[in-house]
Amino acid sequence: MRVTEADIQAFAEFAREQSAGGEANHTIPELAVKWEAARERDQVNCAIADSLADIEAGRTDPFFESQDSFRRERNLPPRK
Repeated sequence: MRVTEADIQAFAEFAREQSAGGEANHTIPELAVKWEAARERDQVNCAIADSLADIEAGRTDPFFESQDSFRRERNLPPRK
């Protein structure tokens, strides 16, 4: 993935926040690891929130209906 100017700005802001929070003793690589972990956590949280919104809005199928459909489409035996 290419690094964008927005990524650089976001990392710089993250590093500033970390140093303001009394964590100025971290190295740049350590801050990069923490920043990436925070970004991944945010992505997971967004995916979970989107999924919950889909469930609440009725945009999902019950598991067993989906499983039955999957099996029929692939000529698999029905579940027992």
